[in-house]
Amino acid sequence: MKSLGYAHHYYCNAHGDTLLLLATKCGHVAIVEVFIERAKSQCEEMLRMKNNEGDTALHKDVRNDYIDVVEILTIEDPKFSYYANNFGKTPLYIATEGRSLDIVTKILETCKSASHASTNRKTDLHALVLSEDLGNT
Repeated sequence: MKSLGYAHHYYCNAHGDTLLLLATKCGHVAIVEVFIERAKSQCEEMLRMKNNEGDTALHKDVRNDYIDVVEILTIEDPKFSYYANNFGKTPLYIATEGRSLDIVTKILETCKSASHASTNRKTDLHALVLSEDLGNT
């Protein structure tokens, strides 16, 4: 694991995954809550850290359909704009592409700055339209 310069007490693995990213990847709500409380007192940037693929914890949780953790992350940092990862996908785009109506709704309800643009020339609305049976899941 390597140390992050500005947050020396938060470590990441060779993929750039922080401890928060690993906890969220597994859907461990209680552990995520502990890291968030720690971040509030010591390093708020921990919630926004990206791995080597440009994913934040929210990207990972949306992809794994962990709605409880998605809710926690978006409530704790509602003004952060979740930009596209290295593959041009925002968390909202991933949710719509994956046809996860509950997560799309949760992001739109709790995240004040959910980015609607991705770098692959498609917006999150494109993903919603292309996911023709989103409402049927």
